[in-house]
Amino acid sequence: MKYPEARNYVGGSFVGTDRPFIEVFNPSDGSVISRVPLSTQDDVDAAVASATKAFPAWSATPIKERVQVFYRYKTLLEKNIDELAALITEENGKVTSEARAEVLKSAELCEFACSLPQIAPGEVLEVSRGVECRIERYPLGVVAAITPFNFPNMVPNWSLPNAIALGNCLILKPSELVPLSAGRIAELLKQAGLPEGVLQIVNGGKEAVEAICADDVLTTESVLDLLASLVDKSLVQVEHIDGAARYRLLETVRQYAAEKLVDAGEAAAMRDRHLAWFLDLAEQAAPELFRPGQISWLRCL
Repeated sequence: MKYPEARNYVGGSFVGTDRPFIEVFNPSDGSVISRVPLSTQDDVDAAVASATKAFPAWSATPIKERVQVFYRYKTLLEKNIDELAALITEENGKVTSEARAEVLKSAELCEFACSLPQIAPGEVLEVSRGVECRIERYPLGVVAAITPFNFPNMVPNWSLPNAIALGNCLILKPSELVPLSAGRIAELLKQAGLPEGVLQIVNGGKEAVEAICADDVLTTESVLDLLASLVDKSLVQVEHIDGAARYRLLETVRQYAAEKLVDAGEAAAMRDRHLAWFLDLAEQAAPELFRPGQISWLRCL
């Protein structure tokens, strides 16, 4: 094999494993260039535990300090563009010009992340004497990115710079067809000064994906937050439900949903139903807040 076997990246280091492996091919000639482990639930749990441990310190780091990592990372992407493009060509099959364009796009995505200190801060509006409206933004916690084979360098960088610069810790599951670029990304981020545990890489196939989607830390809260924001956008159009009533409804439904969900996997499975599912729960949890026919009307928005 031309390259060493791909390994998971946990706690700032590449770790060996006794899991089964599958081969990684160069699609241009069919040669075997590496192999990748098929991670399990235990491997995902270890990655999540490491990210959870790193989250308090990373999220408490000022955003202006967090983005310094990506200033340096962008420079490293540009400095190593020939090597990174060659790696994309070998594991994905793209011609060199397209592979280089992919790396340049990754650098561009880092530029945006570096601007987040000017974009992300909250806002304060004094609406009357002694009364303020305040917008505050907080990191979600441990998040995940499951990326496809077609852009092995660029697609991970759609998620990594923004999610990490905003104070989250991230679990990356690259396609098992193109795991080598992800490992190189981890090496460059470590060289750029990213603290241990902020980025984890879990390689594998179906079992690893299902373990990530079913993980309590990774899914439940973010799914419920998404549902809450969606239903709130619709409830503002219901005249008799004012802001205080919407807040009570959302909190009631969040609590009801958390109690009714069997596990986070159920929440992830319902991700595609978004508003319809939340309205089902709203109708069951707080029917007194709705007039006859309003739930049906909201479903049509």
